[in-house]
Amino acid sequence: MDTSKKTMKTSKILLLAALPAAIMAANVQAAPEVYGKLNVSLQQETQDAGASNTQDNWKLESNASRVGVKGSADLGNTGLKGVYKLEYGTDVANGDGGTGWTSRNSYLGVQGSWGTVIGGKFDTPTKEAQGKVDLFNDYQWADITNVISGENRASQIIMYSAPKMGGVVMNVAVIPGQSSSTVAGGGEGPADGVSASAVYDTDNLYLAAAIDSDVSDNVALALPTGNAGTEKNSLRLVGQFKATSAIALGAILQRS
Repeated sequence: MDTSKKTMKTSKILLLAALPAAIMAANVQAAPEVYGKLNVSLQQETQDAGASNTQDNWKLESNASRVGVKGSADLGNTGLKGVYKLEYGTDVANGDGGTGWTSRNSYLGVQGSWGTVIGGKFDTPTKEAQGKVDLFNDYQWADITNVISGENRASQIIMYSAPKMGGVVMNVAVIPGQSSSTVAGGGEGPADGVSASAVYDTDNLYLAAAIDSDVSDNVALALPTGNAGTEKNSLRLVGQFKATSAIALGAILQRS
């Protein structure tokens, strides 16, 4: 038997188990935060499939209802924290007749004075760059997911977020291409897809710039601007100014 291969396999297993074990052992009294959002609307829809085939329907819709748990724990005296989040979506309107429990933003990571690294399934920096400009976020047909590309929640994604410097936060995420439907054309490298953003956020002003490189959309647009998987590179600029506590002006400019 090749003992070197056996030792390497054992080392990989121990390495993968080390972080969650350290989080649990470091601070067993750290209570996780349980959160959720139930959003149900009664809406009237007009489906126009031609002059002789127009339907008006009333529908009860669950708009990205979800439940999750998140938290952090000190990793001994290392100055590091383990961070985690598990979030699942549910169809409140249809129950088991809907899509059932679906995986949303979920990750495991490490945080220190140098920044934060997380890995799992979560929104890309380009999607997050929209901020609060999308006033109809999560609603079935009004969400900007149906209008512009780049609204991706990627699997097998690893992201580094730098500490805030001069009010700006930098985020860089890489997506290995192997077995990932979010990377155009697949691939075998550790960074076949890249998404990055720079975000400046104050009480009254929000500015963001983001790019996607070789990251294909995992949702089809409602408008005839392309189907899922067709957009591979994009540049997004976002700005929002809060004039008063009740009035804010925002815009998204994007080229894909």
